[in-house]
Amino acid sequence: MNNMNNMNNIYNKSLNIKNQQDLLEQQELINKEMIKQTNNYKYKKYLLISSVGDESYHKKCEWNYQDKNYDFFLVYYEPHKNVKKSYYKKNSDFYLHLYGKKMKHSYHVFQLDLIAKYDYIFVLDNDIKISGKDISRLFTLATKLNANLLAPSAKIQNTNHEDVISIVKFYYENYKNVKGNFWKLQKILPVNLINTYNEILKYSSWVQMLQLGPIKDKYIKCTNFVEDGRCIMKRQILDKFRVNLNLMKQFNSGIVFDSVVANYSNFNKIFICDYIYYEHMVPYRNKEEDWKEAKRLLNYIVKYKIFKRKFIELWPNVIKIKIFNLKDYNKHKNDCDYLDHYMNLIKE
Repeated sequence: MNNMNNMNNIYNKSLNIKNQQDLLEQQELINKEMIKQTNNYKYKKYLLISSVGDESYHKKCEWNYQDKNYDFFLVYYEPHKNVKKSYYKKNSDFYLHLYGKKMKHSYHVFQLDLIAKYDYIFVLDNDIKISGKDISRLFTLATKLNANLLAPSAKIQNTNHEDVISIVKFYYENYKNVKGNFWKLQKILPVNLINTYNEILKYSSWVQMLQLGPIKDKYIKCTNFVEDGRCIMKRQILDKFRVNLNLMKQFNSGIVFDSVVANYSNFNKIFICDYIYYEHMVPYRNKEEDWKEAKRLLNYIVKYKIFKRKFIELWPNVIKIKIFNLKDYNKHKNDCDYLDHYMNLIKE
């Protein structure tokens, strides 16, 4: 009972965060709670983190299945009070009840000592449909590739997959005509592909994320950017972000976070696994709000010189991609460092 009273105190506190002192007090409550939850705990190598509600996919997709190779940290955000401990125990290894958006949750979770126990951390949006078993496979692959960042590919629901592939081919064939901007492709796209193209943009803004090849061929994409909310990060990359509390505090949604960790990775060893894919089940929302936040964050990053070198904004026209079979990785691994691509933009 004391444990759940403490959880309610944490949630109530999260409803009334007004200043730095409130944040400090909230973190102290969370730290005490996590000391209890992690007492004598035998950590695994990997950690999955997700902010979830009642309609999230964590239960349907069995993210907490018995033989998983990762620990699961669940942050429950619904306003229900007195959530039973049995709910948390059934669906996670660690848990918190917090109000607010996911990066406000991450501000507190990323400060926890337990983060340092893991090799890789997967911050996964709750509207992503991917099985727990595939999450385990992705973690294993991240270690095999020594990835800085790794994501599954995106399969677009309610579309003909051949049409999706046709759109990707058309984009690269007409790359110069749209100046590399996938978001402007509709202007020259054949009419029979426009509906599929619009469906793609509802669920993924980034062409490199799209699932392309036969699953049996086990293709890996080497790229310079993977989308937030479906990204496994090497813990040392996340450490570069989480050490800066003032920077973390600026984030609400995940907008720009993906660009930040790509920059921290120096665009090196960033992969998309083509043969393990997810479906984004809820269309993008609040785009105007996200763009305003992005502008504010980019101004903050430049103003406070978060990076010693020039911060590289990632737009469709600077996305690079190379595709190869997993079995051929050793032949291609030196091709997966894109920092040289930006040397004309970067000043040390």
